[in-house]
Amino acid sequence: MGQHRAVQAGKHRAVPTAARNRSRLAGGLLVGALGSGALAAGSLSSPAVANASCAAVGSIDLGSGCSATTPTDIAVGIGPHTTAEASGGFDTAIAIGNGANATATNGTHNTAIAIGNPGNNPVVGPTPTSAQAGFGPSTSDGGPSNDNTAIAVGNGTIAQATHGSGNTATAFGNRSTALANFGNNNTAQVFGEGSGAAAAGSGGPPVAGNNNTALVVGNGSEADAVLGNNNIARVFGNRSKAIASTGNNRVTVVGNGMTRQTP
Repeated sequence: MGQHRAVQAGKHRAVPTAARNRSRLAGGLLVGALGSGALAAGSLSSPAVANASCAAVGSIDLGSGCSATTPTDIAVGIGPHTTAEASGGFDTAIAIGNGANATATNGTHNTAIAIGNPGNNPVVGPTPTSAQAGFGPSTSDGGPSNDNTAIAVGNGTIAQATHGSGNTATAFGNRSTALANFGNNNTAQVFGEGSGAAAAGSGGPPVAGNNNTALVVGNGSEADAVLGNNNIARVFGNRSKAIASTGNNRVTVVGNGMTRQTP
């Protein structure tokens, strides 16, 4: 298994400005994990026209903006223009905040929680806070996407655990993005502002990536564990980047303004 570790700023390429970091984040493998653009389309979609708070369980709807299809699906929206959709069985979607969107569909036991107001996300630009779990057919076998969890907490924050099963995406911090999709048992976690983590295969053309882990603790940083299986990418610091790809590779970056990649 390949392994790299960065610990001293003087030995690695720094990213001198926040503007350059935002450009790199939007143009790197994080965007590649979006595949056919499901993130941009899904984060702005809504199951119904919403004006205020709403709730739905099965065929029972209260207010507008929430929808649920089976008695075991629950959708709740709290705040103006919130939307929530749960469909498939034992799916839960909770959206809290101005325009927040939560979608848990296309499988069973999916959970999507979005808490926040709109913000300027460095990947997609101005966007409401959104969380998607399940959402599309499994990249591995074309079947349902089950047992996924997506949690986005922050303004303009996005979390996706989609197109596979057993994926977990959590983003805590304004304008951050976590993607665990296009495969199975992927985990992407972000703790910081304006950061991104992708643990994923590829959506275009569809190629599954399984058992990948991406973690960011810091601001304006990115970790990508993508395009293969059993990759681990971790960043502890600000304005830094770690990329582990093709399979069975590991990269850890500790410090600010550094980049490490393998292979």
